[in-house]
Amino acid sequence: MACLLIIQPCYASSSTPIKVLTEDLVPFQYYDDNKIITGYCVEVVQALLKEANLTQDIKITTWARAYNSALKEENVIVFSMVRTLDREPLFRWIGKMLTSRYYFFSANNKTPLVINTIKQAQSKRVGALKYSFEYNELKRLGFTKIVTHVDYFTLLRMLKAKRIDLLFGSPVPIKHIIKHSKYTNEDFVAVHEVDALQKELFITLSMASSHQLENRLKEAFERITKQGIVKALQKKWQIQP
Repeated sequence: MACLLIIQPCYASSSTPIKVLTEDLVPFQYYDDNKIITGYCVEVVQALLKEANLTQDIKITTWARAYNSALKEENVIVFSMVRTLDREPLFRWIGKMLTSRYYFFSANNKTPLVINTIKQAQSKRVGALKYSFEYNELKRLGFTKIVTHVDYFTLLRMLKAKRIDLLFGSPVPIKHIIKHSKYTNEDFVAVHEVDALQKELFITLSMASSHQLENRLKEAFERITKQGIVKALQKKWQIQP
């Protein structure tokens, strides 16, 4: 990952600088061809920071590192976080950016897999991002043949090479990753949607942070929502709210 250049450190009420962390996941947050961080969620967070009068760069790192930093440190903003009951007491939830749906994907071979139920999928080798919501859901649903990796590119290669049978994830980032890979949308097929899994993705703040910073961010997010900024960015990036 590229190094972070902090132009002007930003501080909350304590002496600890604010960190803004995320993972590499197109089209939500990623490096463009000029090595500039962009994406739908990046632009929402940039608008939020500007409205809150906070000047801080966004750093792309691994999801595990971002998540653990928010668990252990104060003044850490992390996005985009799936909101679950287990995570509810662990973070301060600033604002919702979108709702995500989840599918099992198969390689579109001569005889693609037919999956009609969760039980059918449980007998397969299923790929998921390491330390992700998707991985945790597979564990909760009783899957035992889970194969993890830190990026979707590798998981897609594994799926195409038949090293895994299925890939579990959200179609929006997966389709964008396919677009920037050597594959096409015709190489993969969504074989089953988990209807019960429609999850909200949020901007979060570490629990150790002050209520003052939490309120400052929440009020700023409410303002950019009322101003139509979030809706305009959803339209720009073709994101369903």
